[in-house]
Amino acid sequence: MTIPTGDIYSWIKTGNSWSLNGCRDGWQRFNRSDGISVCMKTFYSSGGIRRWIARENYCKPIGTDQIGVASVEESQWIYGQMMQYKPASKTSFFFWADGSYKPANCNNANFCEKIIWKDGYTKGIAALNTSTNFDCICGGDYCPVVAYIPDNTTKTMTTVDCNVYGDGYVCGYDLKKSV
Repeated sequence: MTIPTGDIYSWIKTGNSWSLNGCRDGWQRFNRSDGISVCMKTFYSSGGIRRWIARENYCKPIGTDQIGVASVEESQWIYGQMMQYKPASKTSFFFWADGSYKPANCNNANFCEKIIWKDGYTKGIAALNTSTNFDCICGGDYCPVVAYIPDNTTKTMTTVDCNVYGDGYVCGYDLKKSV
């Protein structure tokens, strides 16, 4: 089914019936623990991209937001998508997600839990578990990213300076708000 904006939605045969995922074709659906369903897609930028350019010039024009990461499942999916593009020659590789933080004191034990999600529908810090999934690095103007971390390949998220070039970005939308 193609809607007037040009977006395509495919029906899926399930037994004797048909179902609709709800996301645009090529987008991945995640049902979050707070009852919100989101659709996400990753985008690679071979020349590198700044966080705010990805949000303003690429996510917003297609009716989406730069999306936050609400669960380990989401970050692992983004990581898997991202790693399809990682050149063997690069040691640092990451995709921008939504969010930022400005810790007043890096010595505060909980500074890594101070992420502010700006997309309006990502809540909580389940993806930011420092013991299993999140390698939090304290800095003045740092943002969360999904990243290949050479020193700890079991973790899929870290923080980097918000003003550097990333290798890609993640756009997404709240499924209920897009209908």
